[in-house]
Amino acid sequence: MKKTHRRFLQFLFPLILLLVIAGVSYYFIRKHFHQNLKGDVVFEHPMTGIDISSYTGTVDFRRASEDSIRFVYMRATMGVDGIDTLMPRHHREVTLQTDLPVGFYHFLRFNEDGSRQADHFFEVIRSKSYDLMPVVDVEDWNNPSDKSTQQRIQVIKDFIRRFEAISKNKVMIYTNLDGYRKYIQNKFSKNPLWICSLNGQPNIGQPYLFWQYQHNARFPWAKGDVDLNTFHGTEQMLAFLTVMVQSRNIDTALRRTLNILCDTANGLNVFYPQYDCIDLVCGTMPTAEDSNVIFCAEAAFTGEELRVFQHQNIAGDHVSGGTFYKGYVCDKNTGCFVWYDRQPHFLTANIDNAMQLAARRGGMGFCQVCIIHKGKTRPLWRKNDNYYRALCLKDGKVCIADSQEKIPYAQFVKQLEKYGVQEALYMDMGPGWNHSWYRDNHNHVHELFPHTHNFTTNWIVFKKM
Repeated sequence: MKKTHRRFLQFLFPLILLLVIAGVSYYFIRKHFHQNLKGDVVFEHPMTGIDISSYTGTVDFRRASEDSIRFVYMRATMGVDGIDTLMPRHHREVTLQTDLPVGFYHFLRFNEDGSRQADHFFEVIRSKSYDLMPVVDVEDWNNPSDKSTQQRIQVIKDFIRRFEAISKNKVMIYTNLDGYRKYIQNKFSKNPLWICSLNGQPNIGQPYLFWQYQHNARFPWAKGDVDLNTFHGTEQMLAFLTVMVQSRNIDTALRRTLNILCDTANGLNVFYPQYDCIDLVCGTMPTAEDSNVIFCAEAAFTGEELRVFQHQNIAGDHVSGGTFYKGYVCDKNTGCFVWYDRQPHFLTANIDNAMQLAARRGGMGFCQVCIIHKGKTRPLWRKNDNYYRALCLKDGKVCIADSQEKIPYAQFVKQLEKYGVQEALYMDMGPGWNHSWYRDNHNHVHELFPHTHNFTTNWIVFKKM
């Protein structure tokens, strides 16, 4: 019995160790895809694409396309003179075998001149067809350099400035979470972002277009490993984006392709509507049946709970659909937001003139409590815990910031400061008034708070026309 028991333990321990290793391996190298009953590959993220290089080896792009791969990025160049040895073959075969959108990326070397690297990248890809934004790969891995962090940031700036000047095309930045914090954060807000995060959706202070969520994926159609990425939008949106990239009108492409970009950081949920126009709708809240509306939320305070709507029941003068209306005098109002001539304005003075000007220009406007103006925080006016919301301006972009949970007002203001907004205007968030909704990039409508009563009076509305 003792010998048998000893033999059993000798067999059991290796088995347990093998299971532990397998479990740990699965945790750190999770598969984000599976095969259905027909043997087809089904991805966790529907708009999945791959990025490849010479390390990948040969690829059967036709089979990759059949496995629901939706786009391909390939390495073109490295440093001032390096060329990926398989790039010409990868590009030739993917364009001959499929209609997949194709893009190129450049691996930036910190110890080499940024402008010369941009020239090299441009010369290599200029004669080749591509559909997706050119990308600069910014990371420390396999990138030794004795330069300081500031010097490395300057190399990135030199590369982007030079490439965009000679190609007339916007550069997207690829980086991982460490690279983002060291080199990109609060420095390249005008450049679209492709972020690598292998342990879940990125939680950073900037929206992103692409997310790399897995390394070292293996498929029968690739000789080596491939990296998996997802695009934040539908296939139709990606198709439209490729057309606009080819016409070099990338800023218009981003606005027209996506409904909304979302960010989560510092305890905030932040929404960046990709709008064509903004209006203030009064009386009846827009519904999801209006396909032009991509974000809708209560704006100014409401006075009394009246059964019949009256403009005089809105706190402060306001402009709706290019028409000026008188509201009731509200001592809490210390600022306003107006939008006309396709430009947003946050003001704390000359509010009457701003409203009249917005009306003459066919714009919109409303008054509210100013939280932050020109980067400076105004005196706190509330103390209680609540879900809070603010209409903000960050790096020239209008966004809506919501607290992720009930918190003191002072904490919400600190979160806005940490997020780096230059302007913040309070938005009505009492129970019932906080009902709002937005349309995501797949045209699905999401409600942010329940609709509890019918006494709301006005909504800021972002539209695509």
